[in-house]
Amino acid sequence: METGMFTGSDKSEWICEAIGAIELKLVQEEEDIEKDDLGFAPEFTHQIIGQSETIYGYKNPKLKLYYTAATLKAYMAFEYSEVVSSSGASGAVEVAAPDDVQQLVGEWLDHAWMTSRDVFASHLAAEEAFEPVGELIHQYTRDAGGVTYEIYTGNAETPGLLDYHKRVQTFFVWFIEAAQYFSDIEDERRQFYYLYQNRQGRRAFVGAATVYNYYAWWDKVRPRISQFLILPPYQKQGHAGELLNAIYNKCKSLFTEAELAGIAVEDPAEGFVRLRDKVDVQRCWEALPDAALYQQPFSPAVDAAIHAVLHTGKAQTRRVFEMLQLHTLPPDDRAARDRYRLAVKRRLVQPHLAQQLKDPKLQAQLTPEEFNNILTERRKIPNDLQTSYTQLIDQYRDVLFRAGLR
Repeated sequence: METGMFTGSDKSEWICEAIGAIELKLVQEEEDIEKDDLGFAPEFTHQIIGQSETIYGYKNPKLKLYYTAATLKAYMAFEYSEVVSSSGASGAVEVAAPDDVQQLVGEWLDHAWMTSRDVFASHLAAEEAFEPVGELIHQYTRDAGGVTYEIYTGNAETPGLLDYHKRVQTFFVWFIEAAQYFSDIEDERRQFYYLYQNRQGRRAFVGAATVYNYYAWWDKVRPRISQFLILPPYQKQGHAGELLNAIYNKCKSLFTEAELAGIAVEDPAEGFVRLRDKVDVQRCWEALPDAALYQQPFSPAVDAAIHAVLHTGKAQTRRVFEMLQLHTLPPDDRAARDRYRLAVKRRLVQPHLAQQLKDPKLQAQLTPEEFNNILTERRKIPNDLQTSYTQLIDQYRDVLFRAGLR
């Protein structure tokens, strides 16, 4: 390790992007520790490193945060080739102390971690004996060679779950933009889901999700998916769909049809919206493959039929209906396609029409100039509506393609 100075013109040499300087890794065997191809970078660092998402004070910094693959015991090491110093060079400007990266990350780990590579390696032998906490609710095969995947679930009353989740949740802050640790983790209404790879009895953590069972009215429950993660080494392999389907099925087994008001999602990211669309379309078409259902106008009866399958809110039910209606449109029936286009556009413009009903009140509260600005923007709606419609149909076709229906 060396120390270096800057004179005020080369400060940028000591600043680097945190995402590129942090390496996460799941380790099953000791030789995995040195395998570069097993490492992966976080997606977000602002909650831990700071809003700038940069590390200051080092050249070639590398924070290694490694976990035993199943038990998720952590090892952390910080390496660099040179560190900034404010002493020993005449004419140099006074500089700030370098970031204490290990302290910043350590404050978020919420459990003990190791700093000795040898001690970390000694824990790997116990990985084969790892048994997941909770109830096994789903198994499936993805790879050749006898590799299976398992999904377990439990709540605060499940033995060992809370201690284990303290390790799991450290992944959320790296990959979910607004993730926070639960202050009510011991609330028994919170359900936890864990997904593992099982390779001949040796497991590796793949992903996790949390669901909170909110009360809806006095006699119903509305489960809300609040966190959902598949780690980068396992993404784009179908695991997210398996986990979401397992959550849906478990919710339907925990509560009766009369109790289940609907399954919601808390502030979904764009990627999760695409996943939910695909899974919901697949589930709906599998349960209701009658094209005639989708070739009629959306109505309370249609809403009820789809809701009985998906248990989603009305907005998502309507969205699924429109996708399957597009799927079942006769390609040579111009009149049917026109009716579809107009129906979707009417739905898209509805919020703007509702806003117009508030114009008299709004006009009384604004200056003439401010109100005219609103009217000017509103005149753009016809063009914006066509753009919105085109983009929406592109999204629908993408979902249908990924769902195997187009």
